[in-house]
Amino acid sequence: MDEVNLAELRRYLDEARANVVEVDMAGATSVSDVIGAVRQALPFPEWCGLSWDSVEDAFEEIREAWRFPLVLILRGLPDLLRDRTHLGLETVIRFNSLEESFSLAGDQFVVVYAGTAWS
Repeated sequence: MDEVNLAELRRYLDEARANVVEVDMAGATSVSDVIGAVRQALPFPEWCGLSWDSVEDAFEEIREAWRFPLVLILRGLPDLLRDRTHLGLETVIRFNSLEESFSLAGDQFVVVYAGTAWS
């Protein structure tokens, strides 16, 4: 989503009383950087590590800790795709899978990728 439209989305989400969290992952160089940035913004179990497998293992505890509906606005994906294409693609695929898992569990979790350079 282009930054220009982000303010309008935030107004809508505020009216819908969604829990909105923003995370900047532009400087991420590894999966642990991406997950670490999200861990700073959202509660995770203490034992949960900085890998996608660890996040999957902690899924039920994460469901209990997070407030839904939850919208995670991730900034910096265009930079990540440009500088570390594999990490950017893995991030999108993994968050998409996490969105689906929450949906199947009955929780609304949406990831929005915000940026200014999408071309």
